[in-house]
Amino acid sequence: MNKEIRHPLVATTYDGKKAVIMSPGHPHKDKIAVCVGAEYTPSGWAIRWKTVESEESFLTTRGMKIKWL
Repeated sequence: MNKEIRHPLVATTYDGKKAVIMSPGHPHKDKIAVCVGAEYTPSGWAIRWKTVESEESFLTTRGMKIKWL
């Protein structure tokens, strides 16, 4: 039986802060996004974002380059 495990979104001190995604190759590179919390994934902890433009939700994991605004 293969069940998908979902972890709840965890509040962070960065919630509501904007950043530009700088990592080459990331599909949201050069987009401005707002931090909405952290989430535990199979790869470890990740920050959940929503783009300012379209409010599309996505994750960044350790090693991703961002620039806080």
